[in-house]
Amino acid sequence: MRRLNEVAIIQNYQRLSANVAKQTIADLQDRDRYLERLDPDSGELLGSSMNLFSFRSPYTGEIRPYSHTKLTLEETARLFYLHKNKQY
Repeated sequence: MRRLNEVAIIQNYQRLSANVAKQTIADLQDRDRYLERLDPDSGELLGSSMNLFSFRSPYTGEIRPYSHTKLTLEETARLFYLHKNKQY
C-alpha cells in the first residue's frame, strides 16, 4: 500500500506540472496573437524579455551582475517545454 501512495504522489506531481505547462503555453500563445496585431517594432520589443543574473558579493555586499539574456516568445516556450520534460 505504501508503494501505491508513492506512485500516487508522483502522478499528482505529473498532473500539476502538465496543468501548469498547458496554462503557460496558452498564455504565451495569447500574448503572441496580441503581438501579431501590433507594428513590427512594438511587437519585437513587447515580445521579448530581458533577464539580468546577479549575485551579492560576500565580501562587499554589492550586487554583481554576471550574465544576461534576451528571449523571444518562441525561445521562452522552447525552454519551458524542455524544463517540463525534465520534471517528468
